[in-house]
Amino acid sequence: MSSTTTKLAASLALLGTCSLAGAIASFSAFGIPTIAAHATGRGGAATASQWRTLFVLGMRTIPPLAVATTAAVAVLAARCYEPAAPLAAQPPRFGLLVAAAGLVPGIIPYTLLAMARVNGALLRVAGGADAKVGVEEVLGLMGQWRLLNAGRASIMGVAALCVIAAVVWN
Repeated sequence: MSSTTTKLAASLALLGTCSLAGAIASFSAFGIPTIAAHATGRGGAATASQWRTLFVLGMRTIPPLAVATTAAVAVLAARCYEPAAPLAAQPPRFGLLVAAAGLVPGIIPYTLLAMARVNGALLRVAGGADAKVGVEEVLGLMGQWRLLNAGRASIMGVAALCVIAAVVWN
């Protein structure tokens, strides 16, 4: 890793994947338990509204950071690619970086597909469309969301491990 561009890309790839893994995991580890701890005496809509605040914060920050991180990982992969060598003979760090470059943006379709039902249900309650939904049902949905979100954090965690291994491998 000799050039400034490569060092910068490695730094951004490491910082991006690790920060995103931590940020996403914090929603499950801290955000949902905090909302749940203060749900007593509130209605389902008020509790779901607090979840929606967390959801919107993530929606506004995580995808743009994931795109920037993917770009840094892709630059790093391109910098270690050896054009004279066949694909099977590329350095192991290249494969790790290609894997990370696929995993990082993979959280977006995961969110849109795997989490769509729970997200939709919670957003409907938060918006007042399902006024009859009680706090216990909302807490159940948030529990499902927490588990699905931990899966999303795991995807980013694996991407971070791939980047760390690729940088150390160098």
